[in-house]
Amino acid sequence: MQYCLPDELFNRVPYPTREADREFTTLDGLYREIAYKLPGAEELAVRKEVWHSFVDFCTRMGAYMERIEANSSQVGLTPTQDSCKFLRVVGAEEWTDEDGGKFVPVSTTDFSIMSGEGGVLYAVFKSSPQKCAVLISERPSFDDQTKKSGGTSWEPNAPKYMIDRYGECIAHGALARIYAMRGDGQMARMHATAYNNDLNRLAFGLITAGMRKHLLIDVEDWLVSTGGTAANGNG
Repeated sequence: MQYCLPDELFNRVPYPTREADREFTTLDGLYREIAYKLPGAEELAVRKEVWHSFVDFCTRMGAYMERIEANSSQVGLTPTQDSCKFLRVVGAEEWTDEDGGKFVPVSTTDFSIMSGEGGVLYAVFKSSPQKCAVLISERPSFDDQTKKSGGTSWEPNAPKYMIDRYGECIAHGALARIYAMRGDGQMARMHATAYNNDLNRLAFGLITAGMRKHLLIDVEDWLVSTGGTAANGNG
């Protein structure tokens, strides 16, 4: 089904259940982790590339997830954060009154994805349950405009579990981008390769082999498009 994870992984994608994992945090930790490797770099440029790497990672992996419930037989597939975009459904549940009432997983054949007013997508459950829930993967907007409360500084945030689990991979992506912009092809290529290796390793259990053609970046093409002269070495 379009907009859904393939059946062999549907309902099997791990989702954080601890309340602490569902908290949001800034990207300051990632910034500090790489800033010392980039003497003389402008702070905003580094922070922006950390953010762009985070967005790219979410788009490729689908690891940024949210659970949405509805007290009806259909649920909107719209992320609760305005800055996020829906990617696909990775799990679904419907409410049953057996054993005192609980959510039980259903398969992709038990609901349909339909478009409503304004092009909004909905998951419509065929058995008309009292309640339903979906687990969706999403990505942030590429140009995030998040501001500090009461201020004007740019400070995007992300789920804590994303930074804890995938921070090293995201950092490699950011460093590859920055070194490419600097024209340092050797360092850019090294971090781009590490980014790909981490994507490949972390993808097990999140996407199928058939989806991997969309997972990894073509390092040489990416260096040309990102850094121009970086692909030729050190500028």
